[in-house]
Amino acid sequence: MVKKWFFDVDHIIAQSTGMKLELEKLKGDNEVPITVVFNFIEKLPSFTNSPKQSQDKICLFVGKLKQQKNLFFLIDAFAKIVKDRSAVKLWIVGEGELKQNLENRILNLGLQNDIILKGKSQNVAEYYRLADLCLLSSHYEGFPNVLIEANAFGVPVVSLDCPSGPSDIIIQDINGILVKEGTLEAYSSAILSALSKEWNPVQIKKSVERFSKEKALNAYFEILNPKQA
Repeated sequence: MVKKWFFDVDHIIAQSTGMKLELEKLKGDNEVPITVVFNFIEKLPSFTNSPKQSQDKICLFVGKLKQQKNLFFLIDAFAKIVKDRSAVKLWIVGEGELKQNLENRILNLGLQNDIILKGKSQNVAEYYRLADLCLLSSHYEGFPNVLIEANAFGVPVVSLDCPSGPSDIIIQDINGILVKEGTLEAYSSAILSALSKEWNPVQIKKSVERFSKEKALNAYFEILNPKQA
């Protein structure tokens, strides 16, 4: 059914390279073209840093509390980090069906002072401004806007190399760290490395200029009007 109806179109737009590769596999001999057009940031934020409320390094997760986000893995990885480094906190911003189970895991590990469930926020920008690092540990994504949002505030990111999206966004050691090996040891080690690294916030912010609204609109225009482009 997918092959019969989904590809009975003139052009397909994919959000990420990984998504395009999956569609290429599905379409078989169908000759419909597939083009990657990334999600865009409506407006880049003003580059301002809020005063730090403490000397703690702040790691940030933003998203729904659901299985896809692999949050038990994230909590277990952070437990390793707390053993190796003091004065670091993990803020989890979002709501979802796993909230109670996540609270239980945090309590069982004795990390209630280190990992704080912040709940849903109407002003996530304030968390980005206070964060030192943004984390993503998902089993899969389409195109994780949270990574480019964090980068837009000059915040580096650490993400598992899940399908799909992070590999399109992260420029290794420039705006973050892409973790190829999906183990607790590799992920926690990457977070520790990122916390110790001297990042360049201006360079990080510049890295998301390729996700501008203008670039996305130009790409759509070229697809819709190939002769005029």
